[in-house]
Amino acid sequence: MSRARFRGEHHLKMDSKGRVSIPAEFRRALEANDPDWTDGANPRMYIHYGDNLKGGLAVYTVKAQEEIEDIVLDMDYGPERELSEDYFLTSTQEIKLDDTGRAVLPQMLRQKLALEDGMEILARGRGDTFEMWNPETHRAVRSARTSEFLASQPANFDPKSLLNDARRKREEQRMQGRD
Repeated sequence: MSRARFRGEHHLKMDSKGRVSIPAEFRRALEANDPDWTDGANPRMYIHYGDNLKGGLAVYTVKAQEEIEDIVLDMDYGPERELSEDYFLTSTQEIKLDDTGRAVLPQMLRQKLALEDGMEILARGRGDTFEMWNPETHRAVRSARTSEFLASQPANFDPKSLLNDARRKREEQRMQGRD
């Protein structure tokens, strides 16, 4: 059976009450990763609004949020734990979808994205998470990051080479686990 993941890009409209319809395939991933979800119930998601995305929101499933919380709470006390608590626990909001699959974005989150009534939101699947962006902000941030990265690569750079590097690293880690 395939793992429920977030894939693709979706352009979503937000209404005057801050409601936005979560794409059906994203709702399926939220349901599959919410241990309290049952057929007919509404799944939950966690929105991280810290500054790591520089203008976007990171959305986590219940399962992913719980795994992160366990890791943070196991950390030794110090600046790393404090920063992790601020981002993953304090700067996080639980949202429960309504019966029609909509999430209500609180005013604070709409302000973070610089969204106004009726504006479009860009939802981008990232595997175990998805992101929500003001499309203009995303274009500016992503364009700068991509341009900077590509400028550091050879002219014949093939993005598939990144997968080969990751596969090699994964295989090395797997082999070390056998030792």
